[in-house]
Amino acid sequence: MATPKKKTPVFMPLKPFYNEMYAADGSVRPQYLAFADWLNNTPPEKIAQNRQAADLLFHRVGITFAVYGETTGAERLIPFDLVPHIIAGPKWDEVSRGLKQRIAALNFFARRLSPAEHPQGGQGACR
Repeated sequence: MATPKKKTPVFMPLKPFYNEMYAADGSVRPQYLAFADWLNNTPPEKIAQNRQAADLLFHRVGITFAVYGETTGAERLIPFDLVPHIIAGPKWDEVSRGLKQRIAALNFFARRLSPAEHPQGGQGACR
């Protein structure tokens, strides 16, 4: 089997939008280096095959939604992207601290609801 040709990386500036994978100078951000290498060396057909497999799996396990008022009744896939959002360690630490703070605030609020207002009948905390 022939080895696929190495493609030239494509940098598409999205000014004035932030590009998560590429810095303003066109270089790949450090947390995306391994993924950029995989993307650069993976044939488009393989990426399309992975997309089809993911779509099939989502349908199979019911990761879908219906649009109310739509007469077709067809379930739609929850939108997702095969390109991951890679969060570098220091940024994840910051996001994680913020999420923990928000969960604590929601739990504080939920504990003060009357049993009739509480989603769990006044028992426990949000998770």
